[in-house]
Amino acid sequence: MEGPRCLERHEMGSLETLVDTVFMQGQAGVMRRAFPALFSEDNLANILVYEDEGRIVSHVGRTERRASLGGCAVRVGCVGAVATYEEYRGRNLASRLLERTCQDAAASSVDFLMISGDRGLYRRAGAASVGLDYRLALSRNEAQLLRLSEYALRPFDAADLPFWMEVYERKCAHFIRPLDDWNWALETRLCQLVESEFLSITLDGAVCGYTVSHVSSRDGACVVAEYAGDDAAVLSVLGPLMERHNTQTVRIHVQGTQAALIGMVARARVRMEPVHANGTLLVLDFPRLIERLRPWIAGRVGMGPASAMCVRVEDGRVCFQMGRDRIDFASPADATEFVFGNHQRGRGEGGFARAFPVPSLWYGLNYV
Repeated sequence: MEGPRCLERHEMGSLETLVDTVFMQGQAGVMRRAFPALFSEDNLANILVYEDEGRIVSHVGRTERRASLGGCAVRVGCVGAVATYEEYRGRNLASRLLERTCQDAAASSVDFLMISGDRGLYRRAGAASVGLDYRLALSRNEAQLLRLSEYALRPFDAADLPFWMEVYERKCAHFIRPLDDWNWALETRLCQLVESEFLSITLDGAVCGYTVSHVSSRDGACVVAEYAGDDAAVLSVLGPLMERHNTQTVRIHVQGTQAALIGMVARARVRMEPVHANGTLLVLDFPRLIERLRPWIAGRVGMGPASAMCVRVEDGRVCFQMGRDRIDFASPADATEFVFGNHQRGRGEGGFARAFPVPSLWYGLNYV
């Protein structure tokens, strides 16, 4: 058996067979079509595998993208399609591949990994659930309470793309998407492995936002997997979106930084459920991450305390210090929950409570 190593170009077919077998009951070609960025031949350096007698038997892959967290540029690795044939499980192949993934990503200046899963494999590596986010689930009657104006929905048109890109980039936390990501999504019309409807929100014919949605096969609800634009516009079209999909409920993920939207929902006295961002997050280099986030921290505690903040990692423990204030964490996972927020964890005191949590990302079209 050979690995961990990067996939070779001629082995792509064998890898497709593995991931289609594990995730799609053997339906050929589905995974590569759903995740063209991950399974691109330009991404071979980020696809790690074990091979046995000419057959790819275990895989951990990632894409690498830049992102903006509150205006701070960070580098993110998105890990997905982690798969091992059943007869090869129990040999720690995926664990070794994930360890090598962390090493390679850290060497290429990736600050953290977003992992589209939550299981022991990732938790043992230090991943954590993060994000002070919410899930908004509405009936048709509740959606009417949030309809603030006569916004309309229509299918995406190629001329809409510049507007979609602009409103997406207004989000406090967002991926800095290359045009390829948009084009792949619009070509496949898939989001998070599901065929979705891509709709522009308009007011008097002008585009002011968009939604990407599908009907859940589990419970028949309309699920909005990604959206952007004016908050009032997004909330106003949830009712029409249910009518369009002929559903009785709609679910939408609200990032904790969307203060205006959260306020509109609160004023309508509609309840939101606290949730974390999807998957788990694994920080690769705490000192480097804090260095990237200093502008955000300075905006909340001032330039002096922000420049004085330091972080040390010793024997698995993580220590943050800012002047005389200090906070220690027993594990990187605990420190990750503190930096990015977790509904079950306190926010610290003093300057730490003002500096953290930082905004967390939502996958949307970048899901792998």
